Amino acid sequence: MREQGVEKLAIFTREDDAANHLYQKWGGEIVCSDYLVVGAPQDVPTFRFGIDLERGRLSFSDMEGQPVPYYLREGVYVVSEEAGLDLFDIEDVYQELTYVVDLKEKS
Repeated sequence: MREQGVEKLAIFTREDDAANHLYQKWGGEIVCSDYLVVGAPQDVPTFRFGIDLERGRLSFSDMEGQPVPYYLREGVYVVSEEAGLDLFDIEDVYQELTYVVDLKEKS
């Protein structure tokens, strides 16, 4: 990846001690977390995706810039804050962590 000019690698993973230990060993730092929900929401808005580094979470907003609590990805809803879980009839939920590995520091 370094040869291709990649400077940072983002890794999205569920809570798993072995995998998370490996990502930390590679120099990965957790920059945010969110929740993966199998369930049914009450509403599905159109949104934009971002990362809120100050708050350590994913950030979603509607087309007017107002916060959106979740979005659908591959049949699973991604929820940015724990409070947003109340909007679902939940069958199952997993916490997802986002690591960033700075490849420039490893060169």
